[in-house]
Amino acid sequence: MFLLLSALLAATPLSLAEEPSREYVLKAAYVYRITQFVAWPAEEGIVREETPPGVCILGEDPFGQTIDYIEEKQSRGRRFSLFRLETLDSSKNCRVLFISASEKGSLDEILSDLDGRGTLTISDLKGFARAGGMIGLVVNRQGKVDLEVNLAAAEKAGIQISAKLLELSRIIEDKGRG
Repeated sequence: MFLLLSALLAATPLSLAEEPSREYVLKAAYVYRITQFVAWPAEEGIVREETPPGVCILGEDPFGQTIDYIEEKQSRGRRFSLFRLETLDSSKNCRVLFISASEKGSLDEILSDLDGRGTLTISDLKGFARAGGMIGLVVNRQGKVDLEVNLAAAEKAGIQISAKLLELSRIIEDKGRG
């Protein structure tokens, strides 16, 4: 009995550590909801028309299984696929790219590589929108998620963001990536 109790207690912190925080459950919901307020350019960037557009996570996945439900949802009449990527090379079907904190050191390179591809970039990295990303998910002092939108970056990629979403966002000026 003692061994069983010890094993259960030892396993508890590990299993709790694997669960995403409430913050990332909320951010996963935001990633999906944002897709309903965005219009992408023509589909020429997608490899195959019959392939559902992808919601991709680049780098270490902070969401865990909480974001898997996206594959069961639709946005603008199209079902999404979910991809977890280690490198940007395999991102051809990504319409939405969440750039995780593990990619902070490569952010400028990633954003440059995505220029002109019509991929909506989202991240919770500090200063993401100001650095040239499109939508930053920022936790405010009350623990709620605020949106920072770099409208110039979205327009440059041919992505239109609904006025309804913009009303709920703070518009951020680009630092001038070029």
